[in-house]
Amino acid sequence: MIVKKAWTPLFALALLLSLIASASATERLCDASFEDCRAPLLQFIKNENKEIDLAFWFMDDTNISNALIAAKQRGVTVRMLVDPRADEGHPTNTNILNTLASDGFQMRQRVANGILHWKMMLFSGQGVVQFSGANYSAAELKPFTPYVNYTDEAIYFSDDANVVNGFRTKYDDWWTDTVSFTDYANTSGLTLTRAYPKYLIDPEMDFLPTAVWQNNYGTRSQGAINAEKVKLDIDMFRITNAAITDTTISAFTIHGLPIRMIVDSSEYRNPARVWDSYNVDRLFMAGIPLKITKHQGQNHEKSLLLYGQAMTIFGSSNWTTPSFNIQQEHNYFPCSAQLAAYTSKACFYASPQKPWFLQWFQNQFERRWNSKTEYKAFVPLGPGVPGYKNPVNGATSTSTSVTLIWEGGPWAQQYDIYFGTASNPPLIASNVVTGQPEDPSGPLTPETFKVSGLTPGTTYRWKIVSKTMANLTAAGPIWSFTTAASTPGTGAMVSSITPTSGPSSGGTAVTITGTNVAAGATVSFGFATATNVVVVNSTTITATTPPHAGGTTGVTVINKAGDTGTLSSAFTFIAPVVSMAPRLNLLSPATGSPAGGDAVVITGINLGSGATVTFGGAPAKVISSNPVSINVTTPAGNPGPPADVVVTRNGQNGTLKAAYTYADPPAPPTVASVSPPSGTLNGGTTVTITGTGFNKGAIVTFGGSMATTIAVVNGTTVLATTPAHVVGAADVVVTNIDPATGVIDSGSGSNTLPGGYTYTTAPSPAINAVSPNTGTVSGGTPITITGSNFVFGAKVFVGGQKVTVQTTTGSYIYATTPPAGNGTGNADVTVLNPDGQSNTLSGGYTYQ
Repeated sequence: MIVKKAWTPLFALALLLSLIASASATERLCDASFEDCRAPLLQFIKNENKEIDLAFWFMDDTNISNALIAAKQRGVTVRMLVDPRADEGHPTNTNILNTLASDGFQMRQRVANGILHWKMMLFSGQGVVQFSGANYSAAELKPFTPYVNYTDEAIYFSDDANVVNGFRTKYDDWWTDTVSFTDYANTSGLTLTRAYPKYLIDPEMDFLPTAVWQNNYGTRSQGAINAEKVKLDIDMFRITNAAITDTTISAFTIHGLPIRMIVDSSEYRNPARVWDSYNVDRLFMAGIPLKITKHQGQNHEKSLLLYGQAMTIFGSSNWTTPSFNIQQEHNYFPCSAQLAAYTSKACFYASPQKPWFLQWFQNQFERRWNSKTEYKAFVPLGPGVPGYKNPVNGATSTSTSVTLIWEGGPWAQQYDIYFGTASNPPLIASNVVTGQPEDPSGPLTPETFKVSGLTPGTTYRWKIVSKTMANLTAAGPIWSFTTAASTPGTGAMVSSITPTSGPSSGGTAVTITGTNVAAGATVSFGFATATNVVVVNSTTITATTPPHAGGTTGVTVINKAGDTGTLSSAFTFIAPVVSMAPRLNLLSPATGSPAGGDAVVITGINLGSGATVTFGGAPAKVISSNPVSINVTTPAGNPGPPADVVVTRNGQNGTLKAAYTYADPPAPPTVASVSPPSGTLNGGTTVTITGTGFNKGAIVTFGGSMATTIAVVNGTTVLATTPAHVVGAADVVVTNIDPATGVIDSGSGSNTLPGGYTYTTAPSPAINAVSPNTGTVSGGTPITITGSNFVFGAKVFVGGQKVTVQTTTGSYIYATTPPAGNGTGNADVTVLNPDGQSNTLSGGYTYQ
């Protein structure tokens, strides 16, 4: 039995403090909207002295390729997995691959179905892996102009052994795979061998494709969404998979889960990704608050923040079918222990250890969501005007059964059909789905709708209205055609139909009875042609109703000879009851001056002309409106609790409760203390910063270097992990988000505690054990040295002989023993850090 306990703020803070301490100085995330995330990557390349393994979709940054060339020239082994299929859209990638190949790099190319979508580098000697959704492009790793021109990315650097070793094992799997990969350069004829021991892969890592269906990204993500009970924030570049869209909509509409989503503007109307528009419009129509990129660049990040599970799903997979389990992908499902606000569910997967991970993404999402300059309310776009094909306008002598043919274009997903003899023909079928969204650069399949039961020698008119899944429309012109005059044969007759009603979407199985029904007869409801028609005998027909506008219509049986029989007012199509009351999704921005006068966008449905808007009961000025958005200027209001926003149209109201906050610009933060006030130059110390006025999304720097983890607990407390720094006093700076813009404000929005933290000399290394502790006098035995305070670049000696070091972290060193200098017997093991401090384990290794 699970017993829920009351959480006190003090206990919650203590828990968060104890858990965040697990983050090392290397374990960090980098935000490419304002940070140069390429710089640490280049530094890791420069520092590596053993091996670099990398895999990528494309690389167009010569700074990175040149750094790799320099590493190879100084003796570092470099292995590459590449995919030349990226060359088509990225010509610089071709040049870089050719340069690296000519320089002798060992390179293998993916040839299996599904592209290589990894974006990672593994630094063997440093025990660090970098991975993300970002390609190796300057445009994706650093901003051109912070907060203005950048690509949304989160870049992850980790020395977590579970993460690193997972990549080691999976990289070796792919490197030695001769089915999915083949030689690109300099590996032909080589014996492909593994570089690392074969580690068990932590279940928090999600390497695709996988043969285990339950472990694919789509299944795991949908399971996490279905299990979430508190709140979900989603940042997703591409959304073309309908299943996970349906799961998200159900979580919001059926289970009442609060959800916010940030989507990408370039993908929303990307002709090569037409299903993105389809799914994003459906998310909007479900009422989910959506924001879209406003800054100059893409929203290329892929992350899900599940607050009840205290977990962030992060990696390279988009919400697309290929990304779920066809392409080569890497994703991370790190679970954190439950914090005070997130007690509804235990962790899914591995043991809890990284609450800072979710906190970092939460800070990033809040900054993005509240920014007035980087993101804006998503407003759906309409479709193009349909293009008619057949029958041509003014056609004569047509059959009494006609197929209307038109091309709806890439953005129309459903259609209203108007047809009849009137000059302005009536609606006969609505929201008809025919065909599918199409890439306009490829072959187009026209949309069709069959009308039948037409009267000979009669002129008919038709019109098509294209619609998106957000119900925005574009009407085509009215065309006409005239049926040929003919003399019908012996008339068919219709006497009854069972059942007599069904939904307007069609699909009802009916039985029609009458007389003189001939083989090959067809059936129409009004003018809409039934499907699955079966002539049982001369008195009975079965059929399935077509889509049709709501209301009662006649049923007509048409024999091949042209004779018809009609039962008037025989079948009632029941249209769903649709509320026409305004429904509001989102206000953006949601804060403003008490003086009023701020521009605000309201999104939702059933808006449009004639709508009025109030903020806390005060009327706002409506600037413009359409069915899915209203632009207003706010009235004056009082600071305090958020105000309700009400839209009234046609006598019906739509309300967003507590939706808009009137607030004066906040006072800048103050930094009062840092505890502990000192730590080693290697960084990695967890500190508690106290003060006032700390906002969600605030950043912390120590001597100008950003903290590796930041968790804003509340307005008076921030937890942070110190970065590495030179010995001496360092200023501690807390910088808030400017609530008016959503951008980090380096002026009045920051406060400095001069010399608030002191970096001290690192403690000397300590050796606990060597495993194995015996080996042959010829050397070459792999050993693991465990202990503490090991620093990258440390040298190791066994019996006075220098050891080959493969990997160094703070608590272990992987190395290979040298030949014995003095024959068999015990030998001392010494670790010498770069600062000159050392430790020796006497007789720690025995040569045999």
